[in-house]
Amino acid sequence: MSKQRSELYKASGLKGPNVIKERQNIRRIQALELQQKRKWDLTALARRLTTTENDNSDENDLSAGSEDDHKYKKDSSNSTDQAMEIEGSSKNSGGKRKRKYVLMIPEQIEEMPNQLHDMWLAIACPEGQRCIVTSSNGSTVCCDPFGNLLFRFSTLLPAGYPTTSRPRDHCILDCVYITSSKTFYVIDMMSWGGHPIYDCTAEFRIEFWKTSRLSELASEVDRVKNVAPKLATEYRFLPAPTVRCQNHMLATLINSNPSELFEVGNNNTNNSESRNIPRLDGLLLLHCEARYIPGISPLSCWIPQSALGQLIHKA
Repeated sequence: MSKQRSELYKASGLKGPNVIKERQNIRRIQALELQQKRKWDLTALARRLTTTENDNSDENDLSAGSEDDHKYKKDSSNSTDQAMEIEGSSKNSGGKRKRKYVLMIPEQIEEMPNQLHDMWLAIACPEGQRCIVTSSNGSTVCCDPFGNLLFRFSTLLPAGYPTTSRPRDHCILDCVYITSSKTFYVIDMMSWGGHPIYDCTAEFRIEFWKTSRLSELASEVDRVKNVAPKLATEYRFLPAPTVRCQNHMLATLINSNPSELFEVGNNNTNNSESRNIPRLDGLLLLHCEARYIPGISPLSCWIPQSALGQLIHKA
């Protein structure tokens, strides 16, 4: 995995496995306690993500600057507000200003978290581009993890194309995009049909809400693909494979053939796309009780493909 793509999944921790393990486990406990005591009002973020007219200008983008200008803050703080921020070079000002992620960014781990088997989910991530997808006002938008516009398109997501636009209807997804097959693998779901679920647990968002809503989307694709084939099938949204962190489930996930792991779905109309099935990039581990709070989070951990065998053996 390239360094640039790697940094869109994880943030570097302190050096040394014992130090990292201790600090991460402490931060996980603190993060769980903090989210119980403090309620983050992310309604404003959801509104900004789905109403801002991105045009790649500093004034209208959710954040400004190129990916190459970003660097992680060296100070690791317990404050979620600070964890959301990184230092970035402003293209217009020439100086540095605080910029915030609009996605939840995992930490790199060198040891498995406590209560792995009981309280964590494992999400298989394909090699691709980490992005946030929003739909509102009759348009679908793909942005990078800082909210910078990548491209616009039309989809069958709620309010994702002109004739489906309804007041306050919108959708917000955390995805990995595969350019060759125009496929979005959905990691997490933060809002659907105008109902934000940032403050719901990962267990609910991913195991129930994401699964059921994407199943409904697949049914809608089947219903309209003969009437509007380009709208229904040009871009596809599939769930990123997810399992509980039980040893046998993890082993099955890791050892699966990519063609089975990243199933292209029944709505695939191009058989040649079977040759574009992505490789496994790594596993994203997510605590079942984690709320979706944008920024670097100890309740989300990244294991690159090269380290899966060793770390899963220790689980």
